[in-house]
Amino acid sequence: MDGRILRAITSLQESLATIYSPSSYIIEPSVVLPNLPLNILYIVDILISPRTKNQNNEEAGGVGSLFPILVEERNHELIPPVPDLRNRFNLRKPDSNYYVPIRNGGYIAILINIPEHYASDGKTLLGPQVMRIRHLKLLGFNVVNLSQETLTMLKGTPEALKDYLSSQLNL
Repeated sequence: MDGRILRAITSLQESLATIYSPSSYIIEPSVVLPNLPLNILYIVDILISPRTKNQNNEEAGGVGSLFPILVEERNHELIPPVPDLRNRFNLRKPDSNYYVPIRNGGYIAILINIPEHYASDGKTLLGPQVMRIRHLKLLGFNVVNLSQETLTMLKGTPEALKDYLSSQLNL
């Protein structure tokens, strides 16, 4: 991962914690999404997920709550199921019978775009980044794009950074 993105993630976490209460939301940096190809395009720079309670009334949330762990009970022992490759995501047909776990779940995927992610005009994202956004939206994430250059300019003024984040997050 690019060092500029890592620095932007570090500087954003504190500002995001003032917008999204840590008691209600989990803010996770550099999240690798399970069951998707291990590719830089499927790493979410910052994932904001609501804190929830699981069936046992224990606190849950974050990337681990996106995909339930399927466990089969045999003779009162919990046995993980044999992986079935047919149960992978089908990004081409969102209305199919494949399991799309987080529709309307309130998960926010923040993507930080460096200058190399843009075309020569500096405004239009290139193909891989557009595909990344499209795939995350198909999976049900609310996707927010942030420009690394803008974040760098606002780094020294916390109030301006918070206002920028609020406007981009539509708060």
